[in-house]
Amino acid sequence: MQRQIGFIKNQNQIIIRQLGNTSKSKVVDFDELSNEKFDCIFYNPEQLEEESIHNFLTKESKHTPVQETQNFFNGPDQFESESNESLAQLFEKVSGNWVLQNNIVLLDELFEVVDHLKALWPNDRTAFFEELWHIFKVNLGASKLKFIYNDIENASKNNDKKVLVHITIDGERVPNPTKGKEFEEKLMKHFESEFVNPFQIVEYDENKGQLTVCGNIYKSPFLVMANISSISKLQESILATLIKAISR
Repeated sequence: MQRQIGFIKNQNQIIIRQLGNTSKSKVVDFDELSNEKFDCIFYNPEQLEEESIHNFLTKESKHTPVQETQNFFNGPDQFESESNESLAQLFEKVSGNWVLQNNIVLLDELFEVVDHLKALWPNDRTAFFEELWHIFKVNLGASKLKFIYNDIENASKNNDKKVLVHITIDGERVPNPTKGKEFEEKLMKHFESEFVNPFQIVEYDENKGQLTVCGNIYKSPFLVMANISSISKLQESILATLIKAISR
């Protein structure tokens, strides 16, 4: 699984390394980061005094772990010279702590989150699943995450007749809802018998890091497909509790 690690070099530049890539690291200016996606970012606390870096890290921390450098690297030279194996081990440690913290926060705020999502459900199903997508992503530490769910829409502009449609929310960083096509219809049909429980892991390939979850909210089925490093019983239990609580 490809992972991209960043190290803030100075107020203008960030060093980027890709785990599993034997090529040298690259240095990118902050104003050229629009196409970059990070799985972890290291920074020096003193850099937070720069408004641009502070704003950048505040934004990134919603999607990925950001970590102070002093406990891991003496500076940018050590980051660039670190072996891929050591950097991968460090990433797993930092990412694991971040995911654990996200699960603890969700557990602490469970009632508030459930109430908020329950209020969205009848009025804006897209917003509901976009927020649920983000919760699953940070609580699983997923590099990619896809939600497929059922929705209702008008058959045509001049017809009040309603039809069932499949909506896909996909993305690596932010949720991107689109109307499903034949592929999504086949997937939902394939897993049709698995939607009886509110939350159920139906497939997990540890070697490939591929997870499939089936569930239902108010008896409306949804399918989750995620690329993850691992999943613990704690993560599974908290997400299952969330789904069950929403439907109560």
